[in-house]
Amino acid sequence: GGIRNGFIAATAQITNSTISANTAANGGGIMNVGTLMLTNSTIADNKAVTSLGGGGIYIFRGVVESVNTIIAGNSAPFRPDCFGNPTSLGNNLIGNNSGCGFSPVTGDLVNVDPEFGPFMDDGTPGNGHWPLLATSQTIDAGNDAACPPTDQLGTPRPVELGAPQCDIGAIEFAELVNEVFALTELTTAFNPTPGPDAPAGVFTITATFTHTGGPAISQPFFKVMELSGQNVLLNANGEPGGVGATLTPTVPSGGVQSGETFTAVFGIGLQELKGFTFFVDLYGVPQ
Repeated sequence: GGIRNGFIAATAQITNSTISANTAANGGGIMNVGTLMLTNSTIADNKAVTSLGGGGIYIFRGVVESVNTIIAGNSAPFRPDCFGNPTSLGNNLIGNNSGCGFSPVTGDLVNVDPEFGPFMDDGTPGNGHWPLLATSQTIDAGNDAACPPTDQLGTPRPVELGAPQCDIGAIEFAELVNEVFALTELTTAFNPTPGPDAPAGVFTITATFTHTGGPAISQPFFKVMELSGQNVLLNANGEPGGVGATLTPTVPSGGVQSGETFTAVFGIGLQELKGFTFFVDLYGVPQ
């Protein structure tokens, strides 16, 4: 339905990916014949319509290995989430192990609801995803040694931030925490010297934020919601970017406590000498 890894010699690696809303006779999400490795991915809401099942994954033959991956919420007459014998490398969640042959090892969660929020998709290729609810057992349950530094949406994972522990699945849990912080100081500067991604110079915004009350916020990061004029955030995580780019500020290892402040610097690469709009949202994990 979603992917067919269809030859004995075929090899596939799926990382930071959501496979959802596919339908097939069997193997609604994935049909495997060759060798398949799943890392920090989510296979959910797929459907198989025959009695062989495997709504999420159908292992006709070959080898399927998984780590930090969610296979849950799929449907079939029998074996709703998987058919066959996937090999666990740890820290996976299987929603329904009925008929699956999945043998759990350290860190695995079996017959557990991953607790997804509503499916989200802004239309951007690769954006469709199942966000985690704050009560999900997948949060802080991943193996940091296997986690990529960012998730499917480019959100920093704790492995990059130096804080334990990454989440199982394609999407790292984070909440919008704009209302928890006040902008208490802001200064700007302009350097007209052209540079890479900044033909009209660099406009720098230095902003100080104060935690106004409530639980500590760990792993905060900014996400660009609007940046006009084809300008780019030069110091975004990974590489310069526009809407959707993220920026991780430096904060205390225990998170930002009530009354504490932190400072973020945004370097905007200007394409032209003209006015522009720049908005960010602040995300984090309440403790």
